[in-house]
Amino acid sequence: MSANTEDIIIRCRSGEREAFRALVRSYQRMVFSLALKMLADEDEAYFKAYADEMDAQRQMEVRQWVAIVRVLAAELSEKQRLVFTLVHFENLETEEVEKITGMDAAKIKSNLYVARQTIRERLIKMGYEKG
Repeated sequence: MSANTEDIIIRCRSGEREAFRALVRSYQRMVFSLALKMLADEDEAYFKAYADEMDAQRQMEVRQWVAIVRVLAAELSEKQRLVFTLVHFENLETEEVEKITGMDAAKIKSNLYVARQTIRERLIKMGYEKG
């Protein structure tokens, strides 16, 4: 990650809307794709097909956005962060998350829902609106 990107992420985390808007303008297509993957109930196959077509530069940009989402996820409650991370970054199924966390499926789904909503709200608050 470039020093400039790291600086912008730090500014985003501190709540600077213009820094976040600049990132969104630069990487809007990847933001939308990542948001579909992580925050919406869109078809998983669509994202995989799109990701397979990305060149190395696009993949790097997606990784930068994943870093932004990780920053936002770091601010979730411990349970929400754990479930969100296991599902979206480790690609684990509910049954696997149950074994790791000791939570039942309903609790996992509840924590995952709240985590997604919280991240979505923070993205909107920082100036990103899916549209």
